[in-house]
Amino acid sequence: TFFSLKCMIPENKGKSTARLIAEQAFFYPIHHDIILATRLRIGYIFRRNFEYIMPIERFYLGGPHSVRGYEVDALPPLGVIEKDATGAVIKTYTTNGETNHTLPSTTTKEYTIQGGSSMLNGNIELRFPLIKNLGGVAFQDVGVLSQSGLAGFKEKWYPASGFGLRYKTPIGALRFDIGWKWKRRLEKDSAYCWYLTLGESF
Repeated sequence: TFFSLKCMIPENKGKSTARLIAEQAFFYPIHHDIILATRLRIGYIFRRNFEYIMPIERFYLGGPHSVRGYEVDALPPLGVIEKDATGAVIKTYTTNGETNHTLPSTTTKEYTIQGGSSMLNGNIELRFPLIKNLGGVAFQDVGVLSQSGLAGFKEKWYPASGFGLRYKTPIGALRFDIGWKWKRRLEKDSAYCWYLTLGESF
């Protein structure tokens, strides 16, 4: 069992924001070396206007340590920039996924990562041995970001499922994971993402 509570309070209230992050993880031995691992994280930034939160202070989800199956830090909300044929900006807005309206053939869209002011992330994975130093996992991840406080958790949730391999080395587990999206952010998104890194996901 692991619990962590972090509160970051700025020295200068006019130039920064206060952040609260709570994390709870449980590890249940099921049989011999088979372990069910679970984690829940929640984060909140105490600032009313999202646009005044510095990008480095925002929450991001997606990638090998949060929601596997999505690109690193790339979960919506996303910023959208529509441009005409000359490259001039027509309008900008925020979306929680692919927009449905049809654009003129001369109009293009660009997407930018925005992050959120509140975050909820859940993970569950079954860890089991295979042969010698090699182990496997099956996992389910889910996450949501909001730019409008806790009420925004009613917005789109992004789950992903997958499996992975763990190879024990003297410096930690060499980890390979592949996750499949339940919901694609955009039509051009791939159906899955894979990761190769060191250490467990949590």
